[in-house]
Amino acid sequence: MEPVRNMKQGSIMGQAKLRVVLLGSGEEELPLEEMEFTIGRALDNHLILTDRDVSEYHARLVNINSTYYVEDLGSAEGTYVNGARVDEQPLLHKDRIRIGPQLLIFEQPDKPAPPAPSRAF
Repeated sequence: MEPVRNMKQGSIMGQAKLRVVLLGSGEEELPLEEMEFTIGRALDNHLILTDRDVSEYHARLVNINSTYYVEDLGSAEGTYVNGARVDEQPLLHKDRIRIGPQLLIFEQPDKPAPPAPSRAF
């Protein structure tokens, strides 16, 4: 059985996508085409990961004003961004999301990086 399937399609919302790095199976790119993109073991998720460390409804990505956020949906094993466990976090280009043993790399190259914080001297 394949560990990943893209079940739903919708209208294109921009250039954002997930690069899914599958253990022992290579990579797959999935465009983020809807305002909400769900991830988990249940068959009605946009991205289905069949690993036992993945909850039925593990996490979701939400697009709010062209900024994507990852939100953990109360999973037992947690959702990690760049190695840190998160409940909810805005995503930046090349952020690494780990769900169970699977790695998802968020890509949105056309979105400018947020401004650096100013320092008072």
